[in-house]
Amino acid sequence: MNLLTMIVGNPSTGKTTSLRNLDDKTIILNYEKKELPFFSKGVVNFPMGPKDAILPKDGKRGVPAMSVKEYTSMIIDKLRGSEKIKNVIIDSFSAFTDMLLAECKAKYKGFDVFNHYNSGVYEFFQQLKSLENKFVFVISHVEYLTDADGNTVVRTKIKGREWEGLVEKEATCVLYSRYVKNEAGQGVKYQFVTNSDGYLPGKTPMDMFIQNKELYIENDLHVVIERYKDYYRLDSELKKVNQEVTV
Repeated sequence: MNLLTMIVGNPSTGKTTSLRNLDDKTIILNYEKKELPFFSKGVVNFPMGPKDAILPKDGKRGVPAMSVKEYTSMIIDKLRGSEKIKNVIIDSFSAFTDMLLAECKAKYKGFDVFNHYNSGVYEFFQQLKSLENKFVFVISHVEYLTDADGNTVVRTKIKGREWEGLVEKEATCVLYSRYVKNEAGQGVKYQFVTNSDGYLPGKTPMDMFIQNKELYIENDLHVVIERYKDYYRLDSELKKVNQEVTV
């Protein structure tokens, strides 16, 4: 099965740091092209973006240049066949869509720009959902809007109107990141919001987290993954354990 989770929040609220306890079964498709803010436990930090052409040399065939969309598709195809990699991280969706839109603006004109951009976003999510027996986490920035009644609307940031307010529907779970001051007054603690707290609209399957005790949890994706395994009764290969049905 495939579990796609959005991790949404402002910069410096612990989104990337939540990966700190993941191991070498994890790959980060790093569109931000930044160093990890922690000592890795074997996580593959793979830089992403448009791929320059490789010229033929010493009898070896060259490789044509690829757009960010084409290169992403190729890497996801390779991950689909990987038995080792169980956790695929997109860091970040915001950077990917920025690159995608820039390429569409350079290649197309008028309405075709956003037609191809919107199609690219759709294909991106469909490809991620095709990764069977893997956990997929998509990190994204957040935006705040005000509706007609003066209420604050919080959602995943994306350019273009077609996907506004609709990105979250592609995910099984949406975790919002935040930090709060410690009660002692020194330092802060970084958290995920698992369900709506009336402001941040987190979402997780019913009873995965105890509402009155686990509305806010530590920003640790290792803990989240273990909870997923328990809730969906997954084995070591992330396949559902067969359950006998008695009448």
